[in-house]
Amino acid sequence: MERRLSTAVDELDHACSFSGMLIPMNSDDRLILRRDAIKRGATDAEIARGLRDGTLARVGWGGYVPVKGDCELDEFAVREERYRDSVLAAVRIGGERRYPSHQSAAALLGIPLLDSDTSKVHFSSKASGRTTQSLIVHQAHITPTDLVEANGVLVTSIARTVCDVAREGTFRQIGPRRTISSV
Repeated sequence: MERRLSTAVDELDHACSFSGMLIPMNSDDRLILRRDAIKRGATDAEIARGLRDGTLARVGWGGYVPVKGDCELDEFAVREERYRDSVLAAVRIGGERRYPSHQSAAALLGIPLLDSDTSKVHFSSKASGRTTQSLIVHQAHITPTDLVEANGVLVTSIARTVCDVAREGTFRQIGPRRTISSV
């Protein structure tokens, strides 16, 4: 059975065997979508077993990543890596004409943020805005100059991302208040 889950990722270039599964090592291609795994012969029971035994982690609806290598990372690095994986999963699962924005774009662009909320993936779309338990789609006018490529995905530019995060951010994200003493 576990062999079938291996075939879900066996076409990836950089992989190793781990707990009977073939695991991609490159973080850019390690995402396993349920729909792709099922098409290649894996079962929901195998995916559930991977979640239970800790060889897979869920990164959004229908998206999973192998856990190998996480033990080498600190808790903060694992959280950031999982969030990037969640954003990439949401991009691959979701529709067109919406672009990662706000802290989601910052994660893909490698912009460090203080106390970033990683519970939701943020997109900007011309069409409409909506909010779900794990997703926020901001309705916004997006021009081609607002977009750049990061990790093979069109995201809002650094300038647009920084402005979006600043506009939606909290005072805590600004950092500790400092007073200016008189001279």
